[in-house]
Amino acid sequence: MDTYQREWLTECTSSPGIFPGLPSPASGDARLGSITPESSTNTTLYSPGSVDQQALLTELECHICCSLPIRPVTTLCGHTFCQSCLLRTLDHNGACPLCRHSLGRYADYVDHQPNRALVALCEALFPNQMADRHAAEAAEIQQRQLEVPIFVCSLMFPTMPSQLYIYEPRYRLMMRHCLQASQKQFAMCIPGPPSAKIGVGYGRPDPAVMDYGTMMEIKSVRYLPDGQSVVQVRGIYRFRLLSYAMRNEYWTGRLERLDDVDKLEVELEHLNMPRQLMLTCRQFIQRLHESKAPWLINRLEENAGPMPTTPEPFSFWMATVLPIDMYEKYKLLETRSTRERLRMISEWIEKLQTSMFFSNSCNLM
Repeated sequence: MDTYQREWLTECTSSPGIFPGLPSPASGDARLGSITPESSTNTTLYSPGSVDQQALLTELECHICCSLPIRPVTTLCGHTFCQSCLLRTLDHNGACPLCRHSLGRYADYVDHQPNRALVALCEALFPNQMADRHAAEAAEIQQRQLEVPIFVCSLMFPTMPSQLYIYEPRYRLMMRHCLQASQKQFAMCIPGPPSAKIGVGYGRPDPAVMDYGTMMEIKSVRYLPDGQSVVQVRGIYRFRLLSYAMRNEYWTGRLERLDDVDKLEVELEHLNMPRQLMLTCRQFIQRLHESKAPWLINRLEENAGPMPTTPEPFSFWMATVLPIDMYEKYKLLETRSTRERLRMISEWIEKLQTSMFFSNSCNLM
């Protein structure tokens, strides 16, 4: 314990109004050890049973979770809460949970340093309770890592970048949990379709989320003043959802990774069938560039990145830029053949080229 913390403890124990259950050293109470800046670092602050611990616990506890605070953060208005409790509250409202005073920028509390003096006091007076609190928090984090958080949003494909705007309280919490994990990842799934669209290949009847999705990796997070955030992500691999459940207000699930079964064959045949299919796709993109609305494909390419040159990522890139129904594109996620995905994309291109959408010299307006 450094000199600053000892001085703070001396002031607290000398002022009866701060901690009513704590007798003052000036009263000559023999139950208390000497607390001065000149004291040895090995000085015993309190002996067991020296103070009314229940009264002191009431003064020290977080007023949100009613437990000893973990990483206590003191707000502008002087109230102290667990950092995780405070951030969870700020997801819904930017005011202090006790006095309703405005707490300013949300981002200031994300990386806020804990109240060192309060940490030292809790650790010194209640070492067993604090050990239990830390153990419970570690167990909760470990339990969360057994299941992957699921962001139910739009359709994403491996290798594709994206920018997410996080504003819902449940997904703000989910992103914090992801950033606490060793692997900053989450699953991206699309919601179950309307009942009229449910059929073969859509899995369970009336699913909350679809059976197949893409694992996303968080690249960067930029917090806005009100607590909302802009998250840069990139798709890593596809998966099949084995089970899912609602936890902490958002979906989590168990999944298995899904890879192509013909990856080596496609690489060996890169100069044959896949090459021809890729040529068809490139010609279609070129036609879009030459249309009366080139801004559309330019905008899509800006979001999807440059066109890949190898078959597997090329198939996902084409699926990203094609202007077709999301649930139609979804079929590519469960297809474990690059060749088959390129064939499906070629069929979609043929339909688009013969539709009214691309009639009149590809007039997109």
